Amino acid sequence: MNRTRQLILGAVLIAFGLIVPSIFHYFSLGGRVFLPMHIPVLLAGMLLSPSIAVIVGILTPVMSTLLTGMPPVFPTMTVMMFELGSYALITALMRRQFKLGIYPSLIIGILSGRVVGALVTWFISFFVADMNIHPLLYIANNFMTGLPGIILQLVLIPVMTYMIESTNLYKENHI
Repeated sequence: MNRTRQLILGAVLIAFGLIVPSIFHYFSLGGRVFLPMHIPVLLAGMLLSPSIAVIVGILTPVMSTLLTGMPPVFPTMTVMMFELGSYALITALMRRQFKLGIYPSLIIGILSGRVVGALVTWFISFFVADMNIHPLLYIANNFMTGLPGIILQLVLIPVMTYMIESTNLYKENHI
């Protein structure tokens, strides 16, 4: 896919990352449980180059905070910028550079993003908030809380990736 199409798809995925969480919140479906903002970011990792995917991962929580007030700027949005940026970057690298399949790329992306989120949370808690949240506690807590969302990601992302990649609009030779 050429760069222009990647930028357009990236913008669409950012918009998707603003709309889907709002729908989940409207129906009182917890964002920390179902992780709706993660879906378009992981799709960006599957479908876009690493550089554009990481931009989607970083900008999605920032734009959401600016336009909807969710998530709060500090510390949630700050942590999410790093976590979602890592999701997108690592997933894209696994898929595009290392040529791994959808599931290995997705699982490695999710795990690495969680680790980055834990490290950023620990850094903030230790150096900024004068607390000491252990990274493993963060990972365990977020994994258990977000398990329904992770399952949703493992089901939806491969299906959505396949559907989008099989369209003529995604293919390079389509005008």
